[in-house]
This record gives sequence, C-alpha cells and structure tokens, in this order.
Amino acid sequence: MEVIVDENEPVIIDTFFENGWGDYSATELLVESKNISNHNIKINVINEEKSSEIYILGLLVS
Repeated sequence: MEVIVDENEPVIIDTFFENGWGDYSATELLVESKNISNHNIKINVINEEKSSEIYILGLLVS
C-alpha cells in the first residue's frame, strides 16, 4: 500500500509476505518532527492482486 502523510513523498509498505505465518506485523516510520500538529493521512492500495485484505493494527503517536 502507499501511505501519504500531508504533502510528503509516498511511503510504500509491502503487505505481502509470501510463506508468512499470517500474523506478522511490520512497523514503519511515516513522519518524524519535533513540532506538534495535525496530519492528513491518505492510504492507497497499489496492487490489489497480491493483497485481498489489509489490516492496520494501529497508528502510534509519540
């Protein structure tokens, strides 16, 4: 999938894990900033052939 935060460059996250156990979750850093602000997040599925379902387990803000 492709994740775009605000107007930044897209981050491509591969959700296809061939021969995986089906319960693997990956963590990906999308934005790093010292400023506190609101963000717009856009998620696009870019290859529907490989991914029948995508689960977003959570968004971490620290």
